[in-house]
Amino acid sequence: MGVLYLTSDDASYFNSESIESAKVWLRAIAVELLEWWTQKLKAELAHRLALRPIDIRLLQLAHRGFKSKEIARLLDSHPATIDQRFARLSMRLNVTSRALAAKLAHDNGLLDE
Repeated sequence: MGVLYLTSDDASYFNSESIESAKVWLRAIAVELLEWWTQKLKAELAHRLALRPIDIRLLQLAHRGFKSKEIARLLDSHPATIDQRFARLSMRLNVTSRALAAKLAHDNGLLDE
């Protein structure tokens, strides 16, 4: 949760009509700041977990329910290669399965879905 704190020397400023016209801009600024901060946290987490773009893509596809053969076909790879990548990802994320790895990534906002 974030807070955009505004203040004024004029105690009546925030009760005036002038603040009404500024609300749209203030909300837009708050949303931009929140989006920026969220992206920063996601990038830091991905870096800390040593996740590459291909890892994120694999986790996205696993989260959507794709199996190794389907993922291999989409990524022009082999199912065994996909299984090996998921095994390494699961070890890196300290989980026991690709489903848990995908859930962890989703729950932490790493999947842009």
